[in-house]
Amino acid sequence: IDGGPLVVGVITVLKQFHSSHTTQFVGYLAQYVNVCVSAESTAKGGTLPTQAILALLFLEQFCSFSKMSRKVVDSLVPAYL
Repeated sequence: IDGGPLVVGVITVLKQFHSSHTTQFVGYLAQYVNVCVSAESTAKGGTLPTQAILALLFLEQFCSFSKMSRKVVDSLVPAYL
């Protein structure tokens, strides 16, 4: 699956609902990244899991295509990721 069209599709669906749903979706995705990273750091340490990297790329494209402020994601995901 190509990432760009998927992100635009999710944005299109979320635009049909109240903006709080978009914020909640970004929060859940950020929470998923945080859990993946913390679970991996206790297991191995050192490297980011593939799921976390892909979710971060999704969030990056989501912010770019939806013109959402990057500060929203930065407040939910640690800056070192």
